[in-house]
Amino acid sequence: MGAIADAVKKVVDGVGHAIEAVGHAVEGAVHVVKGVVTCNPSEMMAGLKEMKESGKELITAAGEVASGALKSVINMTPMGFAVNQLTKGALDGFLEGAVSGITGTITRGIDGVEGLADGVIHGDLKKIASSALAVGELALMAAPVGLAANLGKTALKTAVKDVVKDAVVDQSINTAAGGANNLIKA
Repeated sequence: MGAIADAVKKVVDGVGHAIEAVGHAVEGAVHVVKGVVTCNPSEMMAGLKEMKESGKELITAAGEVASGALKSVINMTPMGFAVNQLTKGALDGFLEGAVSGITGTITRGIDGVEGLADGVIHGDLKKIASSALAVGELALMAAPVGLAANLGKTALKTAVKDVVKDAVVDQSINTAAGGANNLIKA
């Protein structure tokens, strides 16, 4: 499949995942209503948890759609296509990493809010601290400086990973060539 077809497939898959997430949210809402009607707090909590998880699924699906849309736009422009080809897909990798980093921060923040409340209720200082960190990361990302820092971190991580991977491949090729050269001499 070509780069544009891959990107379009990613958008379609993301939309499918979003539809599944909405279905899970509806199931969760049904559990909440059932729990309220039957005065069953466990049923209500299970429904709320299902709704929270479906919210995270929806965020991930939105990231998938955004990533696919950005990739298709980049690969449709001559300059974007050329840069992507010259960098062996690093531009696509950067976009993927940036979107993944943003959606990951949001979902960890959602878990952090729940963990923070749970830590306060149970007096668990360790859980409060770790959850506050996730919520703080989410809050920082909401600020333009935080978003820029998150994108910068992702770009650096992607660039370093690609350089290290290329260095390992080059080293392997050199080792293999040296071994072949030694066999020829013998």
